Amino acid sequence: MKTSVFTLRVLIATALFGALASVASAGAGVQHWQTLRQTAQFGALKAGDKVAYVCTACQSVNEVALASAEQVAALHADGATYACPSCKKTVKIVVKQGRNDAPTHSEVVYVDDQGAERGFFTKVAAAE
Repeated sequence: MKTSVFTLRVLIATALFGALASVASAGAGVQHWQTLRQTAQFGALKAGDKVAYVCTACQSVNEVALASAEQVAALHADGATYACPSCKKTVKIVVKQGRNDAPTHSEVVYVDDQGAERGFFTKVAAAE
């Protein structure tokens, strides 16, 4: 009887520890990134800001320091291209806009040769 009570307590303690360990994380997840999808969001960037390119083709995240206003403009210029720093695959920048939408509501999408979305940019939070 004593052994079965001890075993039950150990099993319960292990289950509780496992439940607590499963919610632990090393940092902010993808849901905390500010994804840059609108032209207005890109327009708010300035030289000195940091962004990260998330490539869905090679499953990588590459940080990019923006050195000039021209570099910022190149990240959301319709018809331009961008090459992933990791896998070197080139994506085309497509700016989508609804017929009745204002220009500030244009969506920026990075697509491959077949038209499938292959990446996106996120704003990197400043170190505190």
